[in-house]
Amino acid sequence: MAGARAGGASLIVLGYHRIAAPGFAGGDDGSSEPCDPGLFSACVDRFDEQLRCLKRQTQIVRLEEAIELAGGRISLRRGSRVLLTFDDGYRDNFDLAFPVLRAHGVPAVFLIPTAYAGTAHAPWWDRVAHLLATARRRLLNLVKHGQPAIDPPVLLAHLTEAAESTAPPSQRRRFLDWDEARQMQRAGMSIGSHTHTHPLLSQLTESQQREELATSRHLIATELRQPPLAVAFPTGARDSFTAVTRRLARDIGYRAAFSFHGGVNRRGRTDAFDPRRVGVDPQSGERCALRLAMARATG
Repeated sequence: MAGARAGGASLIVLGYHRIAAPGFAGGDDGSSEPCDPGLFSACVDRFDEQLRCLKRQTQIVRLEEAIELAGGRISLRRGSRVLLTFDDGYRDNFDLAFPVLRAHGVPAVFLIPTAYAGTAHAPWWDRVAHLLATARRRLLNLVKHGQPAIDPPVLLAHLTEAAESTAPPSQRRRFLDWDEARQMQRAGMSIGSHTHTHPLLSQLTESQQREELATSRHLIATELRQPPLAVAFPTGARDSFTAVTRRLARDIGYRAAFSFHGGVNRRGRTDAFDPRRVGVDPQSGERCALRLAMARATG
């Protein structure tokens, strides 16, 4: 996206995942189903506090404006702009985050893995959390030298058996559905892609990457009658995507693609297909304000 030298204008992209109900203590999302506590960016009251802080400090922009900033078609002389993004499309994004955003009148981008929409699917990170919470055997030999790589579902099945654990419950819907996505879109939120099945793109062939990116874009365009402008690469680490991934995203029709390895977006030196995002931790509004002020001061 767009940025500037120290003390000048900038665009800060904040990356959220899940929002928790009040009193969340980690390890359980309120439904008695173990989940990865590391994905919770804030509980709902802290999220409300963060938005109050951000509105006092800066202007929260829509995705379209952020893309225009990235392309240099909008210039900022001073001040900052903030773009809010949410990865993974969990149901709490609709149940908890969306009402707070709507109450504050601010937009956000929700980036969803389309294969999970409306399902009770337990992704591998939640399965690992469930395994750790229910394992009867705590000490496992996880390293086997010289063995070929194992597909994640096979590996999880082996670990579950070795730990004498059980499969996670799957009765409760975990991810927002298309009707909820349409409600969010009508209220001014942007819906983007997080690929179709949330794979590590750098480990796929070019044709497999193309299928993941194109399938997700097609499904969103069909369900919401509007093609998504942006995609977020799963995990977003530097080694999770390649130059080929960025080229494919552009060729398929996305106008922006988000990584998730931190950093500052500087004017004239930012690739719209790898803008930096700052991950949001559980933190108070005051700490949020401090981090924002530091980001603005350091460029």
